[in-house]
Amino acid sequence: MARSYLIFGLISLLLVSSSLGSSVDVPFIVAHKRASLTRLKSGAEHVSVSVDIYNQGSSTAYDVILTDDSWPQDLFEVVSGNTSISWERLDAGGLLMHSFELEGKAKGLFYGAPAVITFRIPTKAALQVWICNNDYFSWGWLIFDLLTGSWFRKHTQLQSCL
Repeated sequence: MARSYLIFGLISLLLVSSSLGSSVDVPFIVAHKRASLTRLKSGAEHVSVSVDIYNQGSSTAYDVILTDDSWPQDLFEVVSGNTSISWERLDAGGLLMHSFELEGKAKGLFYGAPAVITFRIPTKAALQVWICNNDYFSWGWLIFDLLTGSWFRKHTQLQSCL
């Protein structure tokens, strides 16, 4: 009886250590999206959006693509930069930064969606998808009230990570 527990424990330890060893050598993407409102003297309101993408893993991420195209053209106009950009690679421990500026066309509530980051893992041919949000463990829609000039979040729990 004790011997079967010992064998089961050793097999479990072997499986856990082998799974940890194989998953360590991959990119691990952490992203942070920020948006801030600036009121110009002319009365126009600009939204500055910046996204920082970190690779906290131990290998390079390839074909990194950031897409943040949830800003409707009838409510916002891009005044500088692009809402999408791509990079050839993001080395382990590296950082990529991107920013753009929008001008609000109308007053009211806006529900901002997370940015989407895709990248290729060297050992896998398929693109991996990562959704950039302000929180790590919840899915929050960033809401901007153009009437009051304030940001707030509506939260729901994140059930799975893409």
